[in-house]
Amino acid sequence: MRCVACLLVLSCVLLLGCGAMSISASFDPGAAGTSTASGTVSIVRLTFANDGKGNSLTVTVVTLLQRDDAQDLTFCGSQVSQFPINAFVTVNYTQGTLCSTLNSVSVAR
Repeated sequence: MRCVACLLVLSCVLLLGCGAMSISASFDPGAAGTSTASGTVSIVRLTFANDGKGNSLTVTVVTLLQRDDAQDLTFCGSQVSQFPINAFVTVNYTQGTLCSTLNSVSVAR
């Protein structure tokens, strides 16, 4: 399993280095450990992640679009109702190991 994870990380690094993939987010140094991301909600899906100890965690994966870039964010728990499709959102979250803790979502009206 570790080899698969290593290959996945290596592939992502190579794609980032070649310009084939781009990820953008900002870190807010004023709020310890929090990050902010913005974009138009393209995909929201509820799924599960394995914690490596045989436990399954419910996570919400959100794809945000901004210009030509797409960013996938994974939040702990069911957060589907927080992300209306095709809405422009600004998300504040605290990054975690398997998933991030959602602090707030602002929807542009």
